[in-house]
Amino acid sequence: MKEDAREWFHKGDEDLKAAKILYREGLYALSCFHSQQAIEKYLKAFLVEKEQEISKTHNLKFLINECRNIDPAFVELLKRGVHYLTEYAVEVRYPGIYVPEKEDAEEALKLAEFSREFIAGKLRINSL
Repeated sequence: MKEDAREWFHKGDEDLKAAKILYREGLYALSCFHSQQAIEKYLKAFLVEKEQEISKTHNLKFLINECRNIDPAFVELLKRGVHYLTEYAVEVRYPGIYVPEKEDAEEALKLAEFSREFIAGKLRINSL
């Protein structure tokens, strides 16, 4: 695996770890944010590994579709609704826009963990 792709994936793992800690502390908005960030970085790791340009975007649907252009199996992430976590990239970080609840953070974590395992399999990375 290319070093820069490995770095992207590692940063995703850091976000996923942060999301889990924040969830346990009851900081659901921040947990959702870090779940989204983890998925974004895992997707970018895949694109970097496949020598694709990565856009400076938080849009998970766009990134998933970029990955899908390389490997059609990425449609599974869309089927599971991973792209809906895009809203956690910005909105949850500011007051008065959207306040996720415990169930939202729990679902975001599940999707982040699924995405990690899915992309790790594509990149032949060991599980957590």
